[in-house]
Amino acid sequence: TLRRVPAGTNGAVSLLGFAAALAGGFLIGVFYVLSAGVFKVGPVAVFAMCAVAGSFVDSVLGRTLQYSGFDKQKGIVVE
Repeated sequence: TLRRVPAGTNGAVSLLGFAAALAGGFLIGVFYVLSAGVFKVGPVAVFAMCAVAGSFVDSVLGRTLQYSGFDKQKGIVVE
């Protein structure tokens, strides 16, 4: 819905989260290329894209299959 939600809400996404997934996939791709001696950009890009896609799927599953409520007394998201 493109609206702000409290931190910790299941299914919520952030630019920082996608950037972290991209960076993680990129690093894994770089380590793969260095260890396998492939020295091509393709595997690095595939690892990075798969990491972002995995993060997106995780958010969709979190939004559709996990309960998120907000405890007003404690001021936190609860499951």
